[in-house]
Amino acid sequence: MAVALLPTVILFLAAAGMWRAHLYELRWVVSICVVALCVAVRRDSLLWVAIFVAILILFNPLHPFYFPRSTMRLIEFLAGLCLLVGGLSHL
Repeated sequence: MAVALLPTVILFLAAAGMWRAHLYELRWVVSICVVALCVAVRRDSLLWVAIFVAILILFNPLHPFYFPRSTMRLIEFLAGLCLLVGGLSHL
């Protein structure tokens, strides 16, 4: 359950503008937790695996995508929402 909640809380804090750490750290935490969620739900739902892989691509720490801050906040909120719903429904 922590694998779903930790990145969700961090993403919601970042979307609200209260996350003061580096975006690089956020990307690593989200990426590691999303990989763990993909392994956990791989047999249950291919749709959730596809959504988690899309989140993993967007928050890839090795080759990051750069968006304007307003767009990034929207992506962080939507990714956090997907992780909350998908992660908690399968764990």
